[in-house]
Amino acid sequence: MNGLVPPRRRGVTMVIVLATLMMLAIISSALVRLTLLQTARARLEVDRTQADWLVQAGFERAWTRLARQPDYEGETWLLDAADLDGKPASVRIAVRRTGPDQPLSIDVKAEYPLGSAAATIRTSQTFQASPTAGPAGDLSP
Repeated sequence: MNGLVPPRRRGVTMVIVLATLMMLAIISSALVRLTLLQTARARLEVDRTQADWLVQAGFERAWTRLARQPDYEGETWLLDAADLDGKPASVRIAVRRTGPDQPLSIDVKAEYPLGSAAATIRTSQTFQASPTAGPAGDLSP
């Protein structure tokens, strides 16, 4: 033998190298897909957290307005994309009164990001607040 690999062995080596490269490509593809999924999931969680903060801000806005304007009944608060990390939002506030000495019911609904039907997060909460307590007072969501 003159040191050359016989043709039959070269073919087997080539098949092993190609199979190894194919496995590496499949594993790499799976890792890229997993990374993209985790990134999308993290963005969704950030958006959910933002929507929850918008609900809280809506309640505080309603409480502040009620302190200055006792007959305040609510509003739709539109936030520009420049105010919220490049994504617009909508916060709907509705104040319901059941009686003069009864707790107020403040319904707050947030949509974030606004205008993105597939990814819009809608969250809402109803707060019961005593008309004489402050925002940190007698509250129960």
